[in-house]
Amino acid sequence: MKMAPEPGTGKSKESLTDESPANTLASPSEKDAIYFFDYSSVKIEPTQSIDLLIKNCNIYMDIYGDMIVLGEIENFSSAWKTNIEITFNFNDTSGREIDFVKIPAIASYLQPGSRMPFYLAYTARSNYINISSIKIGTNFKNYNKSPKGLPIVAEEKKGFINKIFNVSGKVTNIGENSIEDLKIFCTFYNLKNQVVFLKKCFIKDDSMDPLDQQDFGLEVLMDEYLPEFTHYRFGAFFRDSLKIPAQE
Repeated sequence: MKMAPEPGTGKSKESLTDESPANTLASPSEKDAIYFFDYSSVKIEPTQSIDLLIKNCNIYMDIYGDMIVLGEIENFSSAWKTNIEITFNFNDTSGREIDFVKIPAIASYLQPGSRMPFYLAYTARSNYINISSIKIGTNFKNYNKSPKGLPIVAEEKKGFINKIFNVSGKVTNIGENSIEDLKIFCTFYNLKNQVVFLKKCFIKDDSMDPLDQQDFGLEVLMDEYLPEFTHYRFGAFFRDSLKIPAQE
């Protein structure tokens, strides 16, 4: 099991990962499992912890025949979260566990009141036909500090060039501390507010000092393989830079 490549890149799956070439032939049992499998009948069962809420979940089959499971986790507590993992229990009609998958979150920290998307490509095709439900949960730790950095994303311009949907803007660290490991993701939703795909934005530097500003960019290929979406939102994820005490 692995994270799938980001949709909207215009690249084939083979060019993005060496683990699962697009020209690999499925075995007869896998072909049967895919042919008879109705992913729309699979029930997604989010589990809610005291602090994290799983929401806006979605499931579909991509053009390669892989089952894609998406959603968001929201931190509705007053504490930062770290070491976040998303867990997936694949169960049959009797509730028996068929498989268990655990993936790391896309970023190290999630601040109070923020949402973070997740994305799993489940490729164990021989299991598909027996899957009745997917229970999604989280593991995490409380981060007992209050980061002082604060990157703010502001969209400035969007439009189309040929079949490419472009969005550009600025990210500014309005906090009082330097930040590092900055990542900006764009989450795309359908009319039901379900996550349909996510895309990492381009930034030049993943570290920023207080009041620093830099450009960010997003490009999405609008082809027939892209899941339909109606709206999107940006999320910035980071950690505070370590302060090195000044030497006397």
